[in-house]
Amino acid sequence: MDSMTQKRIESATAKPTVPTILVSWLAVFRPCFTAPVWNHILVLVGGTVLAPGKRTVTQVLRVMGLADRPGFGRYHEVLNRARWDAREVARRLLLHLLAVLLPNGEVVIGIDDTIERRWGGKIKARGIYRDAVRSSHGHFVKTSGLRWLALAVMVPVPFAGRRWALPFLTVLAPSARWSEAQGKRHKALTDWARQAILQTKRWLPDRRVIVAADSGQTRKLEYVSDTAVWYHNGMPPAAIRWVLVRDPSGQREAQAFLCTDLHLEPAAILKRFVSRWRIETTFQEAREHLGVETQRQWSDLAILRTTPALFGLYSLVTVWAHGLTQKSSTAVRPHPAAWYNKHQPTFSDAIAAVRRVLWSPPSFSMCRSGSESIEIPVALLNRFVETLCLAA
Repeated sequence: MDSMTQKRIESATAKPTVPTILVSWLAVFRPCFTAPVWNHILVLVGGTVLAPGKRTVTQVLRVMGLADRPGFGRYHEVLNRARWDAREVARRLLLHLLAVLLPNGEVVIGIDDTIERRWGGKIKARGIYRDAVRSSHGHFVKTSGLRWLALAVMVPVPFAGRRWALPFLTVLAPSARWSEAQGKRHKALTDWARQAILQTKRWLPDRRVIVAADSGQTRKLEYVSDTAVWYHNGMPPAAIRWVLVRDPSGQREAQAFLCTDLHLEPAAILKRFVSRWRIETTFQEAREHLGVETQRQWSDLAILRTTPALFGLYSLVTVWAHGLTQKSSTAVRPHPAAWYNKHQPTFSDAIAAVRRVLWSPPSFSMCRSGSESIEIPVALLNRFVETLCLAA
């Protein structure tokens, strides 16, 4: 082994290697953090994308080859102590998503709440809620956890051939019991939603924003529509278009949908409500592929930051995967099998494409391109092996 090769190996093992492309992908958020925090952010984000199974800080550091390094507490401090504005990060994320995937036209925002199933006496905001995923019309299930209100922009994703719901702002909405225990005035879920919608509109002063806060399903429906005046005590009256929907089969009860745009056709109103259903898929995929509900932070500030960061990472992975389609060698492709005829890529294919790029940047290879075999640093090989062995 020549001296040059030895130096490159020592350089690769001396400090955590963050791929250059990751620095470029996250550049839009650089002004939000100080230099030390930013270096830790790069490691945390890279490790979170590459890690299988749980998304604890410990698991992230293992994947990034830092299991034996001191100073691991600094990475925890990014979440539970460091000064940075999560709202500013959310604003930059929203503008970045729109700049890449929807630079013009109206912006449709899906809004919904989800329960993060968490236990632990030190988690102060934990409450008991109805578990919509496990409940049905005839079976009611309660669960202990945190209730989050998520806003997601509904944008077309070219490589998937459909619209996805990409979260950009996630707000913790504690229970009334928690508010009472803390001596604070309780804010209902609708109050949190109203404030989040107003904040989003302030971020997009020149775009027409449409908010969809309910959903429908694919089935034949009968509907009737007209305009009316909505009035609530203490609030000014508002003109609305209402759409009353009936299921001819009688399987579902009649539903009413409301819209403040009087000129929108009833079919268009229902279409926007139906598109909001994609946010449920986003919640499911974030749990499955990004480890939502597996993190173990218990301090108030870390909790407020971690789950919104994971939902935001779902959106970032989608944008990064979109950028990879510019080259055929890195483009997102579905992974079919003899027993699974898959035509369109899903989020699992998107994150696989991003991981492939992060695992194999040009700087990791110490051989000339085009050869049948390449040499990689021993430290990197050990990271591969340990990550596969510990995969859930």
